[in-house]
Amino acid sequence: MIINYLISLVFLFTIFFVTQGYGILTTKIIFKKYNFTISETGFFGFFLLLIISLSFHFFLPLSNIINFIILLIGTIIFFYFKKNVLIKYIKYFLPLILFLSLLTISLKYHSDYFWYHLPYINILNQYKIIFGSSNLNDFYAYGHGWLDIMALFTLPYFDNKFSSLISIIFLSYFIFYLIDNFFNTKSEILKVFCL
Repeated sequence: MIINYLISLVFLFTIFFVTQGYGILTTKIIFKKYNFTISETGFFGFFLLLIISLSFHFFLPLSNIINFIILLIGTIIFFYFKKNVLIKYIKYFLPLILFLSLLTISLKYHSDYFWYHLPYINILNQYKIIFGSSNLNDFYAYGHGWLDIMALFTLPYFDNKFSSLISIIFLSYFIFYLIDNFFNTKSEILKVFCL
C-alpha cells in the first residue's frame, strides 16, 4: 500500500512536469508576448501532447520506448526553462498532488475502463494507426483525444494502472485557473462564475 502511494506520487509529478514542459514549449514558440499562469501552461501542455500523440501514432505504435522518449523530452524542457522557479511550482501544486495521491491508496477503476478505455489504449500502444479498425468495434470510430494522451503515459513499471490520474491533473489545472481568475479579476460576473 505504501509502495503504491509512492509510485502514484512519482506518476503525478511526472504528469505535472511533462505537461508543464510541453506547455512552456508551446508558449515559447507560439505565444511569445503573453504571460501565462501555471494552469494555462498546463492546458497548452495537454494540447501539445494530444498533437504529439496523434502525429506519432499515425506512423508508429506508442510503445514504451516512444512514450518514455516523449515524456523525457517534456521533463527536460521543464527543468531547462523553469529550474530557477521549481520551488514555486512545487509549492503551487504540492498540496493538491499530495491530497490526490492519498486517493490512490484505494484506487478503483470506473466500469467502462476495462471495456472501452483500456482496449483502446492497448491498441494505441501496440499498433500504428489501423484504417478500418472501427469495423472491429464501434467504439473505435469516435474521437478519443483524452485516451490518446493517456496512451502516452503508458510506461513499463506504471503500465496503465494510474492512467486515470491524468484527468485529475487536468481538473486541478482548471480549479487553479478558476482560483487565479477569482482573485485577479475586477468583474463581479466573472467572480460569480469562478465560484
